[in-house]
Parts: sequence; structure tokens; C-alpha cells
Amino acid sequence: MIAGARSHPGLAAIVFALFFGALAPAQDAQPSPDRPLNLKVDVDRVLVPVVVRDRQGRAVGDLKQEDFQVLDNGHPRTISAFTIQQRRAPQAVPATSPHGGAQPPAPASASQPSRFILFLFDDLHLDFEDLAHSQKAAGAMLDSALTPSDLAAVVSTSGVTNSGFSPDRARLRSAIASLRPRNLYRPEGAGGMTDVVSPQTLPNRPAGGTPAISPAQALAEQDLRVTFAAIAEFVRSMAALPGQRTLILVSPGFPIPNGDMEARDEESRVFDLAARSNVTIGALDARGVVAAGPSQSPAQEDVMSELANATGGTFLHTSNDLAAEFERLTEAPEVVYLIELSLDNIKPDGTLHRLKVKVDRPGLDIQARRGYYLPKPQKNQK
Repeated sequence: MIAGARSHPGLAAIVFALFFGALAPAQDAQPSPDRPLNLKVDVDRVLVPVVVRDRQGRAVGDLKQEDFQVLDNGHPRTISAFTIQQRRAPQAVPATSPHGGAQPPAPASASQPSRFILFLFDDLHLDFEDLAHSQKAAGAMLDSALTPSDLAAVVSTSGVTNSGFSPDRARLRSAIASLRPRNLYRPEGAGGMTDVVSPQTLPNRPAGGTPAISPAQALAEQDLRVTFAAIAEFVRSMAALPGQRTLILVSPGFPIPNGDMEARDEESRVFDLAARSNVTIGALDARGVVAAGPSQSPAQEDVMSELANATGGTFLHTSNDLAAEFERLTEAPEVVYLIELSLDNIKPDGTLHRLKVKVDRPGLDIQARRGYYLPKPQKNQK
């Protein structure tokens, strides 16, 4: 478990209840006892999901390992393993009636869902206005975006809201309506986490120890730990579910300060966990288009963008039509290339490594993980 989860002791129990107590309508879809949910996040390899599209936005699925090149801080890296994942759930084919024409397919059994879609509302950072806008859009989206065979859940980063996976639209709408801002780590009087966390909030931390920080900075660090722990635990618990697995994060964003390498490490672990769990993370900026023009806080969007790019998902932040954006995010990419990089010969230097993926074919759009963090070994490790 990611270290930050220890600061939120109720989180693991909340996630357990979500995936075991609330799947009664789909008991056959529950993970079996011999498929444990605890996943080990390796530190000897980096997983890089890659989505490749042509100029028309269509997925390209015929590439091979030799078509890819990966640069790590500008230096070519050997690809140690390569797999192709088909993530999009198969579409139902309309049946033909005896009298000609097509008739709607029979609803799929709830015990055999083709898609699991988790709507994770970031109530730790959403304010009342943005949350209200998101709630209205999410409620309007349910009927148009979900099929009878889908199971969806509405949860929150604080753990307060938890619908459980269900095909019941009324249950999901009730969970959406119950959402409230839970700014547990926001100081009294702050207008948002950007008042506490900015890209230059924390100094680069020396290897010999942690300098004294203000109470506001301590709250900011705690906020990041809990947020990443929540995302990681929901991803972890989706790993053993059958079918397509999509997590949609609805948030205004939460920047990582310069020098907070522990948060960068936790971010990297979420990336690896999602890749290994075959979970696509889509991200929706709940603020919509900022009225003043370009985003007032690009740093807030960075983590959202990175979560999507690193897991084969999409980050949407350029429209005020949030209902349409929700619907787009429910569709996982058709094909994801999963590249594995060995870390055997990479020194754990405690720095961010920038990744760039190239394809030996012109005219293609490449979406891939943009980096990873390799922490230094702990001094007490032998």
C-alpha cells in the first residue's frame, strides 16, 4: 500500500466495502478469494502504457516492439518487455428480427458486466460551485453514457461518498447528490489549495533530513498523501474485476510542489499500479473553461494530465459541456501498448527521469507516460 494510505486509516475499509459489500447485484463478478487484491509495485521496472492514433484520431493497433523507441533523459533505453492490451469492451451487435430490420439487443446480465466505471469525485479539493456544476453534468450523463451491462460506482477521495458498484441509476444519482466539499486539509480562510501549495512552496529537501516547514505546508503534504492514497486504493481494488476498468477522476487539480519527492514517488507508483492493473484513468477538470481565459493555475492541471497520459486515458479541460466530457471519458482506448523498461542498470538517484516515446512511422499522435521517479535507497536498507 502506498505510504500515504496510513494517514487515512478508514480508506482501506471504505474501499473494501465498495468492492465486496456493494457488488450484491453482480455477485458472479466479484474477485475470487484466490485472486488477492494486494498488488506489489515493483521498483525494478517501469511500465509505460502508450496509445497511438492516426491523424483522424483512430487507434493504431498494428505496431510491433521494433516500431518503438524510448528515450530516458534523452538516452535510448532497451525495451525489456512489450505487450498489446485490448481495453475497450466489445460492443453489442443488434440482432435482426424475423420481419427485417434491427431490434435492440437484450440487456446483458448484471452478473456479467462488460465495463466497470468508477466516478471518483475529488471532494478534498472541489469547491461548492465546481462540485455543483459537476453533479448536474454527471446526473445528466448516466442514461446516455452507461449501457444496461455496465456497473458504475460513485465515490469520493475523502471516502465519505460510496455508492458501491451498481446498475441502479437512481442509486448512483443519489450518491452524486450527496457529494459535498470535504476540505479536510485546507487552512481556515484559504480559498483553495493553491493558497497553500504552489510550485515553489517547498524547498528542495536535502538528503540528510527534512527542514522545518510551516503548518500550512504540512497540511499541503498531508493533502497530497491522502489524495494519492485514495486513487491508488481504488485502482488496486479494481485490478481483479473482469471486463473493462475505467476510473474517471473529477477534480480541479492538485499541484505537487517542487522538492516534494515523496509525492512524486507516490505519483509514479500510482502510474505503475494502474498499468499493471489494466485500469484506464480519465481526468476531468471540474472547473471547465476558466472564465478569465487560459488556466489560471497550470500546475493544478499537471497531475491530472500526467495521470491520464500515464495510464492510456484522456484529460479533458477545454469545455464547459461537462456532461459530454463525462461521456467521452467512459470510453477506454481500443488498444494500449504496454512497454516495460528494466531498472537494473539505472542508479536510484532520487530524481525525476523524463521519458519520450517515439514511433518509427510518420503522422501518428503518441500519448504516453512522460516520466518516473526513482527514489534513493533508505539509509537503513542493507
